[in-house]
Amino acid sequence: MPSWVRFNDTSDRWEYSVNAGGAWNELPLGIRLIDGTAAAPSLAFADDPDTGLYRVAADRYGLVAGGRLLLSGIKQAAQAGHTFYSADGTSYLTALILDNNYTYLSHGSSSAASHFYIRNTTANGTLRLGTAGIDRWVIAAAGHFEPTANLAYDIGSAALKAKSIYSSAYRGQVIKGIGFSGGEYNMNGAADDELVNYRFTIPADTLKVPGDFVLIEGVFIPAANANTKTIRHQLDATIKRISCQTAVNLADMRVRVMVKLYYRTSTTGSWGGLSWINASGASPIAGQGYLMNAGLSSADWTSDQVLALWAQGGANQDVRATDYNVTAFLATAGSTV
Repeated sequence: MPSWVRFNDTSDRWEYSVNAGGAWNELPLGIRLIDGTAAAPSLAFADDPDTGLYRVAADRYGLVAGGRLLLSGIKQAAQAGHTFYSADGTSYLTALILDNNYTYLSHGSSSAASHFYIRNTTANGTLRLGTAGIDRWVIAAAGHFEPTANLAYDIGSAALKAKSIYSSAYRGQVIKGIGFSGGEYNMNGAADDELVNYRFTIPADTLKVPGDFVLIEGVFIPAANANTKTIRHQLDATIKRISCQTAVNLADMRVRVMVKLYYRTSTTGSWGGLSWINASGASPIAGQGYLMNAGLSSADWTSDQVLALWAQGGANQDVRATDYNVTAFLATAGSTV
């Protein structure tokens, strides 16, 4: 049976012709290639035999250059392996789909490369960000933005700070630093109800005290008034500090209707040589820093104490502020300082 391969000018294609019973039958010419490999693709170029196309797996082929896979996963469903891969392994965008479970976007294939990927493409998947080959932050399936390790990473830095962070409440967490217009101040808390570190300056009129959960400490300077037995006190606007004395547990304090002051002094208060007394007391009480029932020294106090200072003495006697400076005070229950 005679046959030959010829080019059909009418159909503009190569055909395989077979003569059967005196009639010629033209069959379209087809080529079947071996699977090939990345190093030796089945369809390649004469002068570049390691660049071309080969069969990676069933329903999947890959494009290679220089013996390296550049493009693969050509199928209706994504395949495990490389979707895009950089030629040199260090440059350009890399996207990987591993076992239909992880989708990576990274800079090169090095394990130290920065990367961004979706972990598990199901409804319970997470979105993760990483640098130097390590996952750093994650957006959980529920939408929470979290670090991948507890207390591992900061938001912002000493040189580059976030402008504003909005939240309905700070509760049950450590607040490491708070910044005010006049500078930066550190405040550390070990629990939700107790401050353990304090003594940082806050400029005047920058802190609002909503209740008995923040205490304001500073220097207490009285306003001189020589013509009355009552001394009206005013605060020194230049010095104010956060404080929670070690013996005070804020959980034991309750919101009060009136603003109250807690205080202590380093010297005995006096007016014309007479001691300070408590306005609520039945009789004057000598000592440093008068309370409802007892005096204070410069040591920490252990119970709620209210500042109620009055002066006892005759009219027109000298009032010397240096005699009764209060070296520390606390303001609670809705006081703006």
